[in-house]
Amino acid sequence: LPVPPRKVVPKPVQKPHPPMWVACTQPSTVEFAGKNGLGALAFGIGTGKSNDYVKLYREKIKEARPVGAFVNNRFALWVHTLCARTDKEALALQGPSFHMYGDYVRQLFAPWIDGKPPKSYEWNMEFFKSYQEQMKNITLEEVVKAGGACIGSAETCREVLQFVSDAGVDEALLFMQSFKTPHKAVMRSIEMIAKDVKPKLKSKKTPAKVAARK
Repeated sequence: LPVPPRKVVPKPVQKPHPPMWVACTQPSTVEFAGKNGLGALAFGIGTGKSNDYVKLYREKIKEARPVGAFVNNRFALWVHTLCARTDKEALALQGPSFHMYGDYVRQLFAPWIDGKPPKSYEWNMEFFKSYQEQMKNITLEEVVKAGGACIGSAETCREVLQFVSDAGVDEALLFMQSFKTPHKAVMRSIEMIAKDVKPKLKSKKTPAKVAARK
C-alpha cells in the first residue's frame, strides 16, 4: 500500500504506530479495509436491510494481510446525533442540519447526475440516486426509527445506539456539532448521552442479520 511521506504533527507516540483506519463509503472499500487489516470508518452498516457491511468486513479481516504492524479489527460508524428532552425538541434542533448535510451531498454529486461519474464514484452515484428517491417519501422521524440517525429523547437515542451495537459496530462516532445546531444544545446532548443513554446500553449481541428497527 503506497503511502507518500507526510509530516505528522503532533508526532504519534504509540509503538509501533497508532491504529490505522480507512474511510468507507461503499462495499469495495469495506472489503479493502478488511483485507488490509485496517479499521473501517463507515457511514452505514449496510444497504438499509441488514448489517451486510459489518459482515463483509468481519469475513475479509479473518484473512487479512495487514499493511501495518498489526490488524486493527474495528468497525466504526458515523452517526448523525442529537439527544434532547423530547423527540420533538431534538428533531427541531437537529433537523435543519440533517437536511443541510443532504444538500451538501447533492451538490457533490450534481455534476454527474446526467453524466458519467469517475469510476471510483460509480457505485456511490447509483446509491445516491436511490437515496434521493427514498428521501422524497420519508420523514426524518422514519429515518430515526430505521436506525439511520440518532436524534431524539434519551430513550430514542438508547434504542438507536443499541441497534447499532447489536449490528456488530464497535464504535459509534456521534456527529452532533453540525452546521446551525446551537452549541448549548450540543453540550446538553453530550451530557445526556453520558448520563442517560450510555449506562443503559447492553453488551452487543452476536450479529447474525439485523433488520431495520421496528
